[in-house]
Amino acid sequence: MDMFDPLLEIKLPKIKDTGYKVTSPETEDYNCIAWTIGRTDIRLWPGPKSSWPINIKRDEKLSSFIDFYRSFGYNISIHDSGKLETDYEKIAIYMDPNTYLVTHVAKQTESGRWTSKLGTYKDIEHNTLDSLAGSDLGIVTLITKRKVKQ
Repeated sequence: MDMFDPLLEIKLPKIKDTGYKVTSPETEDYNCIAWTIGRTDIRLWPGPKSSWPINIKRDEKLSSFIDFYRSFGYNISIHDSGKLETDYEKIAIYMDPNTYLVTHVAKQTESGRWTSKLGTYKDIEHNTLDSLAGSDLGIVTLITKRKVKQ
């Protein structure tokens, strides 16, 4: 598998300068939300063609995603810079700055880098949260975190 992807570098203008590597081939089996909770066998999204927990409102508002991640033990971290804290697992929630709807989520790796599943496309590791800015993935709005299970 190629470590870099020219198509990604066109769609995500900052990614080449901030650093990334491709970590999986293209697949429709899962998406970014499933990826952040360790699932590669399901597509999770509040839209009509994906699975979503019945006890969480089925819309793309930030509150629904906060409720989703709370159900997995994550808490809001309002002033979090995204820097690595070895005692915590972190997930960044991206939103469209025009519609205020959630567009993407990324998870921090143990190295402090971030990992993203790009829709039905590939998984990547990227060095910064800002690597995806300037694209249709939106901007980081909130970081959730939970204590690492010992």
